[in-house]
Formats: sequence, structure tokens, C-alpha cells
Amino acid sequence: RNGTMFTPYPEGTKMLLHVGRRTYPDGDRHIEVMRSGGLSDTEIEDLKSLPGGFGRGMAVAILEIGKTYETTVQERSDPDVQRKVAAFGADSGRMVTEIKRVEYLKK
Repeated sequence: RNGTMFTPYPEGTKMLLHVGRRTYPDGDRHIEVMRSGGLSDTEIEDLKSLPGGFGRGMAVAILEIGKTYETTVQERSDPDVQRKVAAFGADSGRMVTEIKRVEYLKK
């Protein structure tokens, strides 16, 4: 993303993860990135699936964030970074927020 909405929050802040109702229109390029890391189509579908009982438009997890910082296209184009954000460097925004921990909510 290019917005700075997470910059005021210190590392260790916990936030709810809300899953939007619409799929971001990237032409399935995120799947290409995931495949480049060696994931099979079955593994990708498992990773993209929400926990049982949860759906779009719902809060599904509590995230603990790390640092938020600005990056360059060159930094974002590193294959390891691309796999972490599931986007090609030129497709992703200049701001990065690290995710330190994820705890899925229970239904």
C-alpha cells in the first residue's frame, strides 16, 4: 500500500484483521508469486482459505504488527520480499508493515 495509516502504531500493537468482501483485481498475479516460492496449487488454495465458520466481510484474526517503513521498488522486487507480501515489487505499494504474529479467532 502507499498509505501511511500504520506509521503511528508502535511495534507490538495488536489489530483485528478484517477480510474484505471483494477480491483485489490483480489478475491472479499473487498466485504467480506464490508458485515462484515452490507452492503447489493445493497449498495455495489452503493458504487462501479462511478458517471454518468465517467468510468475507468478517474479522478473522488478531495480528501483532512489527515496524512500518518505506521501501523502494528495487527492495520490493527481491524474491523473498515478493513472496512475503504475495505481490511483485512493481505491483506493491511503497509502505510495508511487518506482521509478527497471527492468532485466528475461534467461532
